[in-house]
Formats: sequence, C-alpha cells, structure tokens
Amino acid sequence: MHYLLFYDVVDDYVSRRAPFRAAHLALARDAVARGELVLGGALADPPDSTVLLFRGSSPEVAEKFVKNDPYVANGLVTRWRVREWTTVVGALAESQGWVLMLGVNHTTNTSIHYAERLAGRKHFTRWALTQHGIRECPGFPSCSEGFQALAPKLENLTRRVRIGKAEVQALPLPEMVALVCEWIQADPRALLCSRDYCQRCQTVRWEIAEQGSGSG
Repeated sequence: MHYLLFYDVVDDYVSRRAPFRAAHLALARDAVARGELVLGGALADPPDSTVLLFRGSSPEVAEKFVKNDPYVANGLVTRWRVREWTTVVGALAESQGWVLMLGVNHTTNTSIHYAERLAGRKHFTRWALTQHGIRECPGFPSCSEGFQALAPKLENLTRRVRIGKAEVQALPLPEMVALVCEWIQADPRALLCSRDYCQRCQTVRWEIAEQGSGSG
C-alpha cells in the first residue's frame, strides 16, 4: 500500500532548513534504502509544502519518519498529515509481479525479506573490510531458514508445474507480501528459524522479549 505524507511548512522554510537539511536527507536516504520511501520533495512556487510517498503495510511507515525528522523537531513543519493513496495506474500499481521458484523452496525466496521490511522487522548492519577501509553495509536481512513455514499459508496462491525432475512454483507477489506482513504483525516471531546458534533470529527474539518486558 502507498501513503502520502504532507508537510505544511513555515514561510521562511528554504532559509531555515539549511542547518537541518543534511540530517533530514540522511533520514530520507535510510528510508529509501529500507524500501519505505519512494519519492519526496518540496512543492515549488511557493515552497509552502512538501510531499513524501511511502510504501508499507500501514501509515506507521510514514509516522515513524515524522517522529525522527529534524524538520519537525525544529519547528519547520507547522502541520503534517498522512493519507492512504489508492494507486490504480502506473508502474508501481500495475507491475503485479510474480515470485518464480525453480526447483527450490521458500528458504531461497528473497522477496520475503522485502515483506519483512514492510512489516516493520528490523534488519541488520554488517561491516565489510575493503582495501579502502571498513565500510558499513546497512539493511542486511534476517535469516531465511524459517521461511518454508510459510508454504501452507500460501498453498491457495501457489501454481505448480513440473519441468523434467524440477517442480516450478509461481505465486503473485502482492498477495504474498500482504500475507507475510499480516502474519509478522500478528506474530512477531513468525518465520524465525529454530536453530539455537542463529544469531540473527535469536537477536530478533531477544528484542521482542525486551519490548514485551518493557511494556508492563
């Protein structure tokens, strides 16, 4: 689903935003990297508003951006609102892609990682040692060993055919993503693997437990 975030801004917005613009753009680029922010920018003549287009399973994806935006925290935004946008034409709405698995199962279905992002599951940061020094690699996904647990829930969506000895499975991406998002939001431990030594899945479980203990 798509959501539009509208900002009404102060009269001298262009001049007052300068000290906070780098932090605002860094926040926006991080949202783009997570697959949440699609487009964003100020309206022109006059620059009295800005509009940002988000993609997610709920308005929270845009509301979370607002809570961390230095433009909001420093008084440049006088009013904000989020509206769901029912998109019916254009590449984003019409692509309607399919997941195609050739002789493999859902443990190799990388589109599930995209659904995890939309559902709000945090990804990880890795660090790479390169010839130019240490580089941060954000947005590293969680483990996929537990993804096959999704198969029974996708049975009615899955089309199958055999080509030689291989089974080919195809299922519609939008419906699959929506189902995964709903499952993770209902059960934050969904699709985590059962291996005790998996640091990524155990970290997600630890975070869920911490959130639960903190809510009381």
